[in-house]
Parts: sequence; structure tokens; C-alpha cells
Amino acid sequence: MQLFVNLQARLDCGAAVSSAGSALPPAVSYNPPDPPHLGAPPHPTWSVPPTPPLIMPRRANPGARGTAATLAARGLLKASLLVRAVGAAPSAAAHDDATSVRTALLRDRESVRKLRMQQKLRGVTLFEGPGECVPLLPLELGTGWARALDEYATGLDGLASVREVEAIFGQRWWHLIPDPRERNRRGHHYSTQSPIYRAFATELALRGAAVGVDTIVQEVKNKYRAIKGGSSAVYIQAAIDYPKPN
Repeated sequence: MQLFVNLQARLDCGAAVSSAGSALPPAVSYNPPDPPHLGAPPHPTWSVPPTPPLIMPRRANPGARGTAATLAARGLLKASLLVRAVGAAPSAAAHDDATSVRTALLRDRESVRKLRMQQKLRGVTLFEGPGECVPLLPLELGTGWARALDEYATGLDGLASVREVEAIFGQRWWHLIPDPRERNRRGHHYSTQSPIYRAFATELALRGAAVGVDTIVQEVKNKYRAIKGGSSAVYIQAAIDYPKPN
């Protein structure tokens, strides 16, 4: 019995020693120090402009009513600009026309003055109207084709020739005759005699600079002098020889 008690005591002592040797040491907490704080690198002293985005943001659609209002506003703006432009155009055009009329009138009056100084408008009626100053040649009627040629090319009795007046005033010298009957009479007479006028004008353009006006007149007279049948036959033949340009 005593032996059992001693053995039991030894076993209990060994267990205590084993328990004491296998026990872990108490845990020690370790908190490492924080690393030193690295400051941000210094910013450059110069200013860098912001980089725009590659894709520009779209504006928000204001809606159907907003869009219609915007379009209407634009339409009104365009309409107002158009009205101003159209309203300004006639005044500018009228000013240009008025300037042109005054210039032409002064030029016509100067031409009339020169012809009068040369005694080429004796007894010739002068038409003066709005922007017009034109001598109205009488244009003899009932004369032969040779005298009609003289009247056109060189003038009769020292008066200005039809060719000279037309070079300055165009055909206004008979278009501006106030009396419609007289205007139509001169127009018809001029048209009837026009073939002999074309004969002279064509030959003058070809050789007039070399031989002169009087020589061309004499050559045309010689060309048609032998034709029988009077002035009508001469005009018909001249119309064949010198047709109207197309």
C-alpha cells in the first residue's frame, strides 16, 4: 500500500514537470514602427494648361419646344437680314441709275454743243426730256437712192450725217420723235433705204481707212448707177449684195 502511494506521487510529480516544461512562453506583442512619411515631390513652378478632352461633350437637347424656338429665332434673324438687304438694294441701284443718267445726259449735251458749233444742226429739232438730249434729223423723203446715200454717209447741205448722229446717239434720233405717225414714217423710210446704208458701211469698214469716206461713196454710186428700175431696184440689189447680218 505504501508502495502504491509513493508510485502515485511520483507519477503526479512527473506530470506536473512535463506540463510545466511544455507550456508556451507568454506572447509578446510587437508593433513595428511606421515607415517614414515620404513627402510628395515638389510641383513645378510653371503653369501647365489643361488638356482638352478628345471628345467634346454634346449639349443636352433642350427638347422639341426649345428646338423649335431656336429655329424660329434663327429664321426671324435671317428674315430680318434679308429684309434689310433687299431694302438697301433698290436705293443703291437707284443711286447708280441716277448717276448713269446724269452722266449720259451731260455727254449728250456736250455732243449737241459741238455739233451746233460746227453748224451741223441748223434747223434740226432738238429733243430734250428726262435724261435725253438728242437731235432729230429730218430724213428727206421722196429722194433717189444716191441722195439717200449722201444723207447717210456725208450729210446734206452741211448738216450732220445720219451715220455721224448714229455714232453719237444711236437710233434715238428717230425713236424719240414725239409724233407717232412721223416716227413710224421715218422708221419705215430708214428701213427701206437700209440696204444702200449697209453697202456703204461694209465697204467703209473694209477700205475706208485707206481711201476715205468720199471715195467709198463714189464707188458705191458707180456700182449701182447702171441698174434700171429706179431706187427700188437698187435697194433690192444692194440687199442681195449686202444681206443683213444674222
